Amino acid sequence: MGFASCCCQAPASPSIWHSSPLLGTDWCRVCTKILPAFCKLSNEFKNLTFVYADIDECPETTQSIRYTPTFHFYRDGERVDEMLGAGEERLHDRLWLHS
Repeated sequence: MGFASCCCQAPASPSIWHSSPLLGTDWCRVCTKILPAFCKLSNEFKNLTFVYADIDECPETTQSIRYTPTFHFYRDGERVDEMLGAGEERLHDRLWLHS
C-alpha cells in the first residue's frame, strides 16, 4: 500500500485501512534512528500502509501520545495494537503479526 510522510487526517475508507503509523518527532533521537528501518519495512510489508505522523506538526491527531516513538496498528479502521519504543526486530515481528 505504501508509505506516507505525514498523515494528519484519517483515511477516506477506514473500513479497508490496515496500517502501522509511527508517531514521533524530529527532536526524538530514537524516532530518527528507527525511521530508516520503518521505511525499509514498508517495502517488505506491502499489504500495510505505513504512516509517519510528527506529533508537533499534527497535534490534533497525536495529542494523546505520551511516549515517542509510538506505533499503532489498525485493522478495519480500529486500533488493535500499540508498541512503545523502538527496535527493528521487535517492529518487524509486530508487523508480521498484523500483516
